[in-house]
Amino acid sequence: TFKDNSTISSSSAGGEDEDAPPSTRMVVSLIFVQFTAMCAWSVLETITSPVAYTEFGWDVQACNILFTCGGFVSLLAYVGFVIASKWIQDRVLILYALIVCFIGLVLLIDWPQLWFVPEWISMPSYVYRFVTGYFVLNAGFMTARPVTFALYSKLISPKYEGRYLGFMVAGGSAARMAGPFVAVYLYYGITEPPGLNMLALFGSEAIFQLVCTGLVIALWPMLLPSSALKKKKSEMYATTTHSGPGIEMEEE
Repeated sequence: TFKDNSTISSSSAGGEDEDAPPSTRMVVSLIFVQFTAMCAWSVLETITSPVAYTEFGWDVQACNILFTCGGFVSLLAYVGFVIASKWIQDRVLILYALIVCFIGLVLLIDWPQLWFVPEWISMPSYVYRFVTGYFVLNAGFMTARPVTFALYSKLISPKYEGRYLGFMVAGGSAARMAGPFVAVYLYYGITEPPGLNMLALFGSEAIFQLVCTGLVIALWPMLLPSSALKKKKSEMYATTTHSGPGIEMEEE
């Protein structure tokens, strides 16, 4: 009998690989990326009002305006992610989001107060740097969280989806619980020298963003969903079928 090559190709494209459990290294790394992004945002959410009151003398209304503007920036960032995800690979968007989060966290540090920063280095007022860092971190988080979750779900077969997505949600919840405690402890627990509490708070989070960036780069070949691989294979197959009849004999 005769069998069309398209049938053979589609049957061999799936198979055992789709039912194999996901790589532990990939699972742990993406959960850690999600945890780091959630923890950074949770820290920022917790400590913004105390910093604004202590450093800038803002009242509740001024803080509410900042939060409202931050929400608007987050919305724009999410819309941008939805549009960009149609043309840009998820792993590229994760890398972009981590870099944006790192920049935002660096801006949140009050560098001129630190004893090791030379006095001749001129920087914009801290209030401008803090507000800019606040918006940048919000934008980075609203890209990092959904794209990490989206890529994670694409890399797991339906057979294991429920269990492993539960691990991801648990990691995010743990970050939401740990973030406020870390923020309060570092901000109020470190009083001397000036500025060290902000460095410990946002600097440590910035280092974690760099670690996550390294993980994504190290796992780069693994962070391509099977659907994208199948698309490439089908395009290669379509190219080859144009050069031949596309029919082969199958022995009874």
